Amino acid sequence: MPPHNAKSPVCHASSWRNTLPVHPAAELFPPMSPDELRELGADIVKKNGLVAPIALWRRNPNEPLQLLDGRNRLDAIELVTGRTVEVGAPSLMAGDFLATDKVIVLDKSVDPYSYVISANIQRRHLTAEQRRSLIAKLLKVDPSKSDRQIAATVKASPTTVGTVRAEMEAAGEVSNLDTRIDAKGVQQPAKRSRRPQLYREAKLGADTVAKIQGTSLDSAAEMDELVILNRGAPKGELTKPVTQLVAAAAAGQKVSAVEYTKSGAAFRREDVGVNSAGEAERLRADNDQLRADSRLLEIRIAGLESEVEELKAENTALRANETAASRNKGGGVLLLRESEILRRALSLIRIAGAPDTAPSDAAISEREALGALQALATVLTGIDTDHVTIIRKHTKEKRCAKKTHSAV
Repeated sequence: MPPHNAKSPVCHASSWRNTLPVHPAAELFPPMSPDELRELGADIVKKNGLVAPIALWRRNPNEPLQLLDGRNRLDAIELVTGRTVEVGAPSLMAGDFLATDKVIVLDKSVDPYSYVISANIQRRHLTAEQRRSLIAKLLKVDPSKSDRQIAATVKASPTTVGTVRAEMEAAGEVSNLDTRIDAKGVQQPAKRSRRPQLYREAKLGADTVAKIQGTSLDSAAEMDELVILNRGAPKGELTKPVTQLVAAAAAGQKVSAVEYTKSGAAFRREDVGVNSAGEAERLRADNDQLRADSRLLEIRIAGLESEVEELKAENTALRANETAASRNKGGGVLLLRESEILRRALSLIRIAGAPDTAPSDAAISEREALGALQALATVLTGIDTDHVTIIRKHTKEKRCAKKTHSAV
């Protein structure tokens, strides 16, 4: 724990509330019930620890710190541990429970009310009545803030804030101010003259003005431009550009009457919205660009296909050369082997036809020679089945001559 000093007070009492003052902004949200506190304390102490930091606030370093956010968490820790929570930035402890780096200190650069609401509005499920009560508390704190500024803070509509303000002004709970401060810090009249609005409603129609509320045309400049664009329309009717602008805005499109006039579309009498001439021209331009891109891709694909065909042709030629080289390389060996077989066959024929060869040996030699010659007849040039027949006939003649010679 950090030592006790002016910048980091530590509570040592029966409750943290005895020594740590609570900022009024911390009271904007209602406190939890004892059961809710007990459940929250069990989650913090026994399960998940202190997830969201405890926020302290002071306007300047010379002022004492005040608790801005975390009173329910501190009460819950004390309820479960039965010990006093000692708070000292950046840590806190209660008995054996210790949470380090879970205490932050804020200064005047942070609006305390906005901080508390921002930190709690999402984790609290407020009813409509609780939200109105929160609006009333903020109006009491600073009635000079505009309805839109307060509405943005509490996540409500400006109309709801205006209704609560009117009720409180009628009851005398808040002052009826002539000016208010907007979100940019600029003073604005609290009640603006209705005369310009009545004029717009007279020229455009109350229904048209109501239809464009909350759209891109919901501003004085846009509505005044609509009034100009509506000149010449019969009473109770709208010109074509105004009709299209209002319809497009009501449909959620970001259209602008001011830009419509500035671009010259008003003078060219162009349509507005997705069916407008300008939109059609843009779509045509996009279409032309897509066609050009598509044609470029086609040209590139054709070039790639040509390269592929060339590579295929080169690959075929290489394979043919490789096959020819392989055949030439192996052909010599094959011819050499077949020549040896042929010589062997001829040798066998000579043996078979020799006068001193036994008839049985001559028959064997003849069969072996003829088998080899028949296998080679279909491969070797100059030797076919006719040649084999001639050789066989020659062999028989020799054999017969041999027998005749033996008989003599």
